Amino acid sequence: MSGKCNCVDNSYSVFIDNKSEFVISSCLALGRTGQTAYPDTSLLFEKKCVGYETKPGGRAYRALFTFTHEEWFAMLPQDTLSIFIFNQEVLNNYSWEQIQQDYNILQRYDLSLEDFYALSDKYGIPVITYPPTGAMRNMKMYPPYGQ
Repeated sequence: MSGKCNCVDNSYSVFIDNKSEFVISSCLALGRTGQTAYPDTSLLFEKKCVGYETKPGGRAYRALFTFTHEEWFAMLPQDTLSIFIFNQEVLNNYSWEQIQQDYNILQRYDLSLEDFYALSDKYGIPVITYPPTGAMRNMKMYPPYGQ
């Protein structure tokens, strides 16, 4: 054995699961340069913040770089992280200005650190699913669960 580990540090990541029948993309509104952070849920961030296309039935890995989930939440204006889900076809066919103006999102999750823990898999990695699952029904989201 070489002693090397090709492990993923679960405290630095999030998965986006696509259970829809079309390609989606996502944006984690972490309040970095060019992004907004909750309670600002407008689409004032730059289009380049949206990425990680996820095919139907697929999963995207979103890294939080060198910060743990707890550290990210501590840096946010409130204990809430907004995750925006977009239809990739809309992103490809409409200007970012039009998408912003029409607030053309599929879903916005406004999740607390406790929500992250509740959505974590057996390895401690939060799994954010679109469309939302029954386990997410009491979590803050727009549009609300079931609508």
